[in-house]
Amino acid sequence: MGAIKRLIDLIKGSIDSIETYCWALSNLCRAAPGNSLPKRWQIAEAIPVLSEAIAKENIKDKSVISDCCWAISYFTDKPKTIDILL
Repeated sequence: MGAIKRLIDLIKGSIDSIETYCWALSNLCRAAPGNSLPKRWQIAEAIPVLSEAIAKENIKDKSVISDCCWAISYFTDKPKTIDILL
């Protein structure tokens, strides 16, 4: 899942296209058939980035906030990952 690391780096570094990056990260985190959830270290790395994206004052697009919240919620679908969120 090198894509998750790359998306995290993109979200950290740029406000441009953040909508696309957050949407893509959210979809990669979704537990769909054939799609495994990220590893614990990826979740631990993504949480602060997603939280920062939610808190950015210049993000006016509610879909970014929604996608970030969905990504965080998908992390809780995996057993024993709730402790990372807390």
